Amino acid sequence: MFSKDLLSEIGYINCQVIGRFASKRNQLYLLNFSNGESTEIQMVYKLHNYRTRMAKETEMLFVLKNGNAPVPKVKKVIGNGILMEYVSGPTLLDYFAWQEQIHFQYKEPFIKHSTGALTMIADWMATFYNTNEILTGKKVILGNANTRNFIIRQELYGVDFEDCREGYREEDVGSICAFMLTYNPPYTLWKKALVKEMMDLLICRLGIDRIKAIECLYNELEKINKRRGLRLRNGWIDDIIQTI
Repeated sequence: MFSKDLLSEIGYINCQVIGRFASKRNQLYLLNFSNGESTEIQMVYKLHNYRTRMAKETEMLFVLKNGNAPVPKVKKVIGNGILMEYVSGPTLLDYFAWQEQIHFQYKEPFIKHSTGALTMIADWMATFYNTNEILTGKKVILGNANTRNFIIRQELYGVDFEDCREGYREEDVGSICAFMLTYNPPYTLWKKALVKEMMDLLICRLGIDRIKAIECLYNELEKINKRRGLRLRNGWIDDIIQTI
């Protein structure tokens, strides 16, 4: 994938593609690098379709790393791609899906074991916003906040920053809650209970406006409904919102 000169520049001799990650917009490769001896390391190469998005994501990764936010470390920008640290572990989406699966037998939604992960989300997002305000002077938001873009380990790592832009924090809260509600199977009692807790925690931790956050959630649910071509009865979103 890379020339011998480039490999030598970053301190390796060999590079092998050992996996790929699903992505609708980019090409994501898991690479194994070796120096010809016993030392091997895995890294991710994210090849962007648009150079402007690559530049935006690179800048954001450097900003967040300088602010001590848990994000992958950039090794090198190569062409339209970013070679970065590989952060192993399940996504938050996978973690919550697992939690719902093992608690489905309860008559009442049981989310106690997921509240720690919710606190991690709130703390990470607070660090993201505060770091950007301090280091860039801008009110930057994720722009595409969803649980696919977080890796959960002993601490939470954020990945995927190509959609970052200036905006309101309530937009991110509405987005991450809407995506959480609509992952398959959508609108389960467990997901509603989790999102209610998530919404309350994020509003408190981030100091945002509840009414505006709920409006953003409403708008995101409408967008998702249209994208998926779902035909649901009038007032269905209002019924969902009332449970939250």
